[in-house]
Amino acid sequence: MKNLLVMAHTVWIETLRRKDLYVLAALLAALLLLFVSLDIFGVRSMVNYIKEIGFLLAWVFAWILVIGVSVRQLPQEE
Repeated sequence: MKNLLVMAHTVWIETLRRKDLYVLAALLAALLLLFVSLDIFGVRSMVNYIKEIGFLLAWVFAWILVIGVSVRQLPQEE
């Protein structure tokens, strides 16, 4: 169990060092702010639809982050 925690900590530190997380978080925040601002312009009937698009984008960005981190980490582990 200790080896698994050490490996997870190393991957997390490497992800923060490469700044992948920051770029994807900034993109996600920008898109979510765009979708939230649409409610200001009177698009009240589409609020649920806009929220679902936001959640879908969060899910997609999380998958991109997971795949990117795992692909970059494999050559270093070998």
